[in-house]
Order: sequence, then C-alpha cells, then structure tokens
Amino acid sequence: MISKNVCIMALAGLLHDIGKFADRGDFFVSPEFKRRHQGLYQPTKKGNFTHKHALYTAAFIEELESCFPKDFLQSQEIQEPLINLAASHHKPETPLQKIITVADRLSSGFDRNEFESPHKGIPYRDYKKTRMISLFEKLNFENPDRTEDGSPDAYNYKYQLQALSPKSIFPTKDASYSKQDYEILLESFIKALKSLRQRELNSICWLEDFEYILMVFASHIPSATVGKIIADVSLFDHSKMTAALSAALYLYHLEKGSLHDFDAIEVEDEKKFLLIHTDFYGIQQFIFSEGGATHRNLAKLLRGRSFAVSLMTELVADMLCRKIGIPSVSIILNAAGKSTIFAPNTEESRKAIVEVEEKVRHWMHEQFYGEVYIGISHIPVTPNDLLSKNLPALWDRLASQSELYKTIRVDFDAFGGVISGYLDSFRNDLSHPLCPLCGKRPSSIEDEKTMKGFSLCALCRDHIMFGSKLTKSSIVHISLSEKGDLKVPVFGVYQLQFYPEDDFSSIESVEKESRYWKFCLPKSNNPLPTDMVCKFLMGYIPRYSEEDESEESLNRFLYGTKSSKKKEELFDIIQEGAPRTFGHIANASLIPDKENPGKFYGKEFLGVLKADIDNLGLLFACGLPVKYQSLSKTATLSRQLNAFFSIHIPVALEGSNIYTLFAGGDDLFLIGPWNKIIEYSRDIRKRFQQYVCENENITLSAGISLHKANEPVSRFFTLSETALTEAKKEKNSISVFSEAVSWDVFDDFVFIHKKISNWVDSKIINTAMLFRLIEFSEMADKEERLLEGKGITIQEMQNLKWRALLHYSVMRNISQKMVEDEDARKEIITSCTRWIESYKSALKIVLYQILYNQRGG
Repeated sequence: MISKNVCIMALAGLLHDIGKFADRGDFFVSPEFKRRHQGLYQPTKKGNFTHKHALYTAAFIEELESCFPKDFLQSQEIQEPLINLAASHHKPETPLQKIITVADRLSSGFDRNEFESPHKGIPYRDYKKTRMISLFEKLNFENPDRTEDGSPDAYNYKYQLQALSPKSIFPTKDASYSKQDYEILLESFIKALKSLRQRELNSICWLEDFEYILMVFASHIPSATVGKIIADVSLFDHSKMTAALSAALYLYHLEKGSLHDFDAIEVEDEKKFLLIHTDFYGIQQFIFSEGGATHRNLAKLLRGRSFAVSLMTELVADMLCRKIGIPSVSIILNAAGKSTIFAPNTEESRKAIVEVEEKVRHWMHEQFYGEVYIGISHIPVTPNDLLSKNLPALWDRLASQSELYKTIRVDFDAFGGVISGYLDSFRNDLSHPLCPLCGKRPSSIEDEKTMKGFSLCALCRDHIMFGSKLTKSSIVHISLSEKGDLKVPVFGVYQLQFYPEDDFSSIESVEKESRYWKFCLPKSNNPLPTDMVCKFLMGYIPRYSEEDESEESLNRFLYGTKSSKKKEELFDIIQEGAPRTFGHIANASLIPDKENPGKFYGKEFLGVLKADIDNLGLLFACGLPVKYQSLSKTATLSRQLNAFFSIHIPVALEGSNIYTLFAGGDDLFLIGPWNKIIEYSRDIRKRFQQYVCENENITLSAGISLHKANEPVSRFFTLSETALTEAKKEKNSISVFSEAVSWDVFDDFVFIHKKISNWVDSKIINTAMLFRLIEFSEMADKEERLLEGKGITIQEMQNLKWRALLHYSVMRNISQKMVEDEDARKEIITSCTRWIESYKSALKIVLYQILYNQRGG
C-alpha cells in the first residue's frame, strides 16, 4: 500500500524547483508575499537573498493550492505543509525538509557540471535565453576519460522551449528565443494542472498524472541556466530524480527510526537505496509464437501480444511499487521490456521483491510454461555510489546481477519435470482442444465472435481482445478488482477495462490505487495530450478509409482472387476506420498498369523491417565522460531514445500502409508493402540522424525480409532477425535480399535504381538482362574472394569471365536501336561494369527491387 506521506514527499521533490519555471514564466508574486516569505525560504549571501526560485516555488503552491489534492497539502503524520517541504530545500529547518535538500543535492550534484574551458559562463541577465543542450551531440563511447570543451559555443543543437510533441522532441541548430516562450509554456502547464480529473477522486492516480504533465511541459526546460554549467539536464528529469530519492530516503529513515535525525539523513556511506531492475526475457519468441490457425486474426493477435509485453513490463514495475509502498515516480526507466526502480533499502522492500518475484514467476510459468520470463534483480546502493566516478561500476554491478537472473529463467526446483495436470486440462468437448493460436495451452473458450467456430485458450482470447480494443478504445482502467475485460488477470491480480475517450466522463474511481491510461497518437505539431497519463504503446495502425472503396483500390485489394465467395468476404472486410489486413497491405505493393486499366503488376509481398541502435550498451555506459555521468542523464537518454521510436515514428507513418508492430526503447518492427518498406527505411535513418544531432557515433542498423501475407508468422521474426544480424556485423548498415551494405551505399543505390529502371521502362534492356546482371554480380563477389586466396581451381576461374560475359549479354539483351547506337551501348556496359566492380553481389538489392516491380517479375 502506498501511503499518503510518501506521496507528499515525492510531490515535494517534484515541486521543489517549480519556482524556476514560475520565475522564468513571470508568475506574479506580490511584494507582500516576498516581504513575508523571503526570510523563510531564501538563504542569504553577503546580506542579499539568493535562490529566488525557492520563493517562487512557495508562491506557486500557495496560489494554486486548489489544484492539488487536499490530503497532499497537509498531513497529520508529517505535520509539515507541502509548501514548506518543497520550498525550504535551500534553507531546511526540519529533518523532513532536509530529506528534500539531500535528494536535490544527490540529483543535482552530478547533473550541473561546470564547463572545463575558462569562459565566463552564462550571465544572470541571460537566464531566460539559455536553451537546453542535447546530450546526443557529444555522445561518444570510444573515450570515456576524455575532456571536452564545454563552452556554450561548442554545442550546436538545442531544444526549442516548447511542450513535448512529435516535432519538438527534435533538437535544432536554430533554437529560437522569445521573451514570451516561458510565459506561454507556463500558462499551458497551469491550464493542464487545473484540468487534471483525478484530484478529488484518486490522489495517487493524480500524482501520476501530475508527473506526466510535468514531463510534457518541463522536459525542454534546462534545470540550471546561469554560471559555468552545461545546460543539458531538464527541469523534469532533475525533479523526477529528486522525487524518487526523496521517497526512498523518507521510507529508509522511517524504518531505521532516524527520521528526525539531521546527521543521519546526511550520511553518505550507508546502503540507503535499492536499485531494482526488471527484464522481460523471450519477448520476440512470445510475440511470434504460432499454432495451426495463427494466420486467422494475425494482425490483431500480433498487436495484442505486443501490447501484452508492454503491459506486463509496466505492471510488474507497478506491483513492485505498490508492495514496497513507493509511487510511480520512483520508476526511473521503463521501455523495451525493461524497467529500473529507485527504492529504499528496507526490510519491507526486500520482502516485497521476493513476494512479487515469486508471484510473477509462478504466474508466468503457469501461463507460458517457461517460454518467457520476467527477471527481477536488485543491488544495494549508497549515496556515494551515485557520484559520477562510481556510476560505471554501479551499472556494471546491476548488469551482472541481471545477467545472473537471465541464466536461471526456470526454477527447476519449483518447476522442473512434467507440468502437473497439463494433460488433464484438455477439453475434448471443444472444437479444438489445443489452442490453435499459441499451439501450447489447452483451449478453454468456444468463442464464435472472435474465432468463428475455433476454440482457444483464455490468454490468447485476451490478446485477441487487446488487438481489437486498441483500435476502438483510447482509455484503459487498470485496477485490482475482479470486474474487467480480461479472462486471465495479469499476474493474477490486475484487471483492465477499456473505454472510448468520450465515455470517460461517466467513469469514477472507486479504488484508491487504480490507474487510468490514455492511448493515442498526437498530431505532428500538437503537444502530447495532458488530461491524463498517455502511454505510447500501440503504434500506428493503417485503417480503411473512403479511398479504399474507390475502383482502383478495390481492384488492387481483390487482385489475384478468383473465387467470387472469397472476393465477397474480402469486400466485407473493408469498413471505414477498421484496421487494414496484412493481405491488403501486401497488395498495396502492386503497381497499377497504365496500359491496361484495372490490371496491376509486381509482387504482392509484405516487407518486414527490424531495426535497433548499434552499441547501445556502450553508449549508455561510456557515451558521456565519466565525470559527466549521472542516473538522471541515463534516464534522460533512455526517455529521449524511446520517444523517437514510440512517439515520432508512429506519427510519421500516419497515412501510410506501414504497420507498427512495436516501436520503443531502441527497437523498431514495421510491417508494410515490401517496396514501401525499403523506401521508408531511408527516411527512418535520415530522421534518426537528425534526432541524434548528426552524431556519427550513434548509428542505426536494419534488416528487411519479404513475405507472403499468409506465411507462418514465425518466419516474420526469424528472417527479419537474420537480416538484422547480418547488418549489425558491420554496424550502421541495412540488409535486404540477403545482402548487407552501409547506409551510404544504400543511398547510392537510389541513382542506380532510377537509371536501370529507366532502361527497363524504355525497353532498352529486358528482364533477362536483369537476371544476367545478378549472376555477374555474384561472379564478381566470388572473383574478389578468389583473388584474395592462395589457390584457384579451374572451375572457380569461370568467375573471372564476368566482364566478357557482360559485353556479350548486353549485345544480346538490349534493343536493336541500342545495338546500333555505339555510344549508348558503351554507356550501359561501362556503367554496369563500374557498378558491379564497386558493389559486387550487393547490387542485387537494386536488381531484385526492379525485378519484383516488373510485369511477371
């Protein structure tokens, strides 16, 4: 159970620097308020009051106290008002105020790094002009002990002072300045604060909402803006870390009985904290597992499973927080199946971890038979461990502990041997005793609506339900009640109810610790929604529109279907707003035949793209110089990378036929028309380069595989993973058609593709010539390997003839007009020779693209 007191301490941590936002936004503080409160909240230096933001923090809370839950403003147990806890951090007079001070110091001590170059720093008069620097610009894992020029002029990329949106998350070289920037942002923040719906219904849920809106409006506000500092940490990240530390320190000293001891609160060599890490193992095996009928409802099932992974990751962290008694702000990292939590090192915490781990382990084994597993590891941490020089060792300790849990996925003492009661759980009265979707669990439900006569297990039914609800609902209520939409409550305790957004007004919180989350995709230039916590877990889903009912769209969709009954079934699928099927998406790769209206050509394949960031572990561990590292900077990097994949990419896909299976953390998995996926991969890489400030040390690799829409789903994962593995051998590469090339070479192929396509469209060369070029490119590849060896067999010497064969083939496979045009003929031979010599078998990437887009290709 999360106590009101620990929430107050966390909220004080979130609010302690809100005065910086208020001050820069010209929040009105009356002369009378200043006269009465300066001595209370502001320290003095040489007879002058300093740290003006502390006064503004107090003024902000007092002026807007009606916007906060009443039970957070004052607690009988704490006996200190929220305003004093938050605003007294530079002049603490009580032990509880001292906790906020220590948390602030631990958070800011390793964040506000001084410039190493002898410049004068940022003058006070410019504190509103300072814009937040991007951490990506200087990230470099090759030399963690380096010394960098930290002067403001050394940084080119900064963030616009705007609320978070799919566009504003990009740093820019021309971050503009306006005197009204802070005022506009503050006005929007206060408006969002006043509109939070859970203030009177559910104060703990309100705290999560408040943390979220602070992220939306304060993620681009630099925490420190004056003096010899590097303004690369946001007010939000600094405040969130302070809140997590405050909650942990409060509970630690509460258990130790030292809550009223100033000196004990400042001790830095005690193991006061626990750093908890959760990791979801076997994600992709789970998402792409299949039974005999997996192709039925395939898109819905994959969408539901992907959501289930994100949901379980969120809820295992939530369960840990509930059991320990800390709020959600203590979850400092949460993306891509992993979460990291800052907790107090108390007996209660250690018991809670064991209890949650045992509950999760049994539930996962019961549902997944050891196929997937969520590991929970933890290490004790002292305040001294949080110093920059000690952080690499801290992360190594946490990683080692996590790896240990990875090797013991199944507890053989508890779960070894035959699964008890497995065979007895089958029901022969069902149409399919074994679930046709997973092929593992016994069926328990005869669901006519979902599977049209197929029985299935309760868990797959829930995943199908997820996939369906996510396209129709925008709000989910997560509770511990028995009432909900799930047949199998997550971890045996969490129920979900889905609601359309326009139904939210009728919802009332009954449970103290229930959660409400919104799912949506914001518009490119619009800030993220702020009426409640928004979770970006669903990605972009192509949907049918009025255009799909046009004659050309219908002809393309039904192309190749001969049965009238099948055509009728497919036609009935097209309903405005419904998700497009994989079959429809595959057919979108067909090209209209201008010479024969109603006809199409090319291959109707799905393209599956899998991508992730190269050397991510090194970037997090060594990307920043050791003296600049901090927990909050790691959290910032994680949050910002996750935002690119989970917020920007799905919005950038809007209007396309490309389906986001999952996008978050550093992973991306897209499904779309094969030719569009290949084209869009270049755009993704270009956007990513812009996002990371054109830093050559931060690179992305991708693999693309091609599939028929009715292929086994496991092949989607296997072949795309193989392609990505090939690309990552060299890093900063892409693999298509079993050939891996650098992104620069892939960009070079654009010109070659256009040139050869023009030859084919103009009937200068024929399809046979394309196949011959593929053969010659493979011969050139073998030639290179042979010339590097010590011996060549007579048979292998055939590969040295490709140039002569190229000349001969050009004469046989080009138009008669080109045969007579010697200059044009020479251009073809010269160009093809140069391309094959330069790219060898990788040229097949271009040639197969052209072939698959041709008539009869």
